[in-house]
Amino acid sequence: MGSFARVKTTWNILEDRHKVIVRESGFGEVEHINIQSCVSRPLAAFLMNNLDTDSMTINFGKKKVIRITKDAIKTLFDFPNGTTPTPRPIVVSDNTFNNQFRKELGLDEN
Repeated sequence: MGSFARVKTTWNILEDRHKVIVRESGFGEVEHINIQSCVSRPLAAFLMNNLDTDSMTINFGKKKVIRITKDAIKTLFDFPNGTTPTPRPIVVSDNTFNNQFRKELGLDEN
C-alpha cells in the first residue's frame, strides 16, 4: 500500500475527537486528499534533480520551465490547497502534545 493510501486509511480509522486534533493542528486537509497512489520513483528523482529551490522552478529543457506554486501543485496533483498555515514544529523537548496524542491513540509511549 502506498504512503498516500496509508494516510487515507489512517484518517478513516481515527475517532472524531482525534480528527479534531489533526484539523486544529493544521493538517485537516488530509481529509480531502484525492490521491490513489504515489508518483513513480524515477519521476520523483527526475523532479527533485531538476528542481531549482532558489527560484522554485523545474527545468524540462528546450525553454520549458514550470514555476512551482501552491496553485500549480493543486492543478497538477489535486492536492488540497488549504488556507490554514502549517503550525511551527514542536520543540523536541516539548513532547507533551505528542505523548498525549499517542496515549489517546493507544500507541506505545516509546
